[in-house]
Amino acid sequence: MQTGALRLLAGLGICVCAAAQQLPPLPAGFESWPDFVHAAAAQADAQIGALPDFICTRTASGSARFGAPISITPLPPWDAEVTYLSGQEHYRVLNGQSVSTPAGVITGGEFAATLRALFDPLNGAVRRIRGTESINGTKAIQVEADISAERSNISLNVLKRSLRPAYRGECWIDPSSRKTLRLSVSIEDLPGDFVIRSAGQTVDFGWERIGDKTYWLPVRAESRLKLMSPPGPPVDLYQILFGRAGSMAWKTADVTVDVTFSHYRKFQAESRIIP
Repeated sequence: MQTGALRLLAGLGICVCAAAQQLPPLPAGFESWPDFVHAAAAQADAQIGALPDFICTRTASGSARFGAPISITPLPPWDAEVTYLSGQEHYRVLNGQSVSTPAGVITGGEFAATLRALFDPLNGAVRRIRGTESINGTKAIQVEADISAERSNISLNVLKRSLRPAYRGECWIDPSSRKTLRLSVSIEDLPGDFVIRSAGQTVDFGWERIGDKTYWLPVRAESRLKLMSPPGPPVDLYQILFGRAGSMAWKTADVTVDVTFSHYRKFQAESRIIP
């Protein structure tokens, strides 16, 4: 492929983009980029299919930056128990904490749904090769795809209003193992009357033991969120995030949440899901 080309590989839903830099060398063992992306898709499908039913702990902490005037407020840390059962994720706040996930912060899809959506051949998305980037010491191939609202697996909820947005997904693939090392979601161009103006999430994967086997699973994540008071009656952004009135009527808030996943274990027959 020539530098500066944007070439659609007809019928395969894959294009190669090299607008600003030369494409990386095609990984050994592949005759074309579509072959590589199809192999990565097969690896992702196998990765998801191999997952047992399990439980893990999701620990989150973060901060909200209000402005102007600028004010940074830590978010109370919260733990959630994640149950992965028959391919579905279920979340439950632990230790009697009253604090739930801040409005709009993405929690779903960390284990399977978003990765599956990026490679689903039926969702009409075009996969693009964007180049390479070092991820935890590995020179990974970056692939991106735009997922339409009709095919979206993500839901944003705030002030009793729910929106299923279109988003851009990116994944960074180890050229040797074809495993997804990192997964990212970016949501922009939301309706002007919606309090959430943008949102995103990045998930890093690694080996985790469940029982006597190891599986390729999320180990950490970061969620990003921008809130803005829409036209009309003022909205208390502080109350949306903290459940109590703020000292000022801030018009914008930027939220960052850091997440770690730990204590992976098998879902036992005596375990139960609590809504």
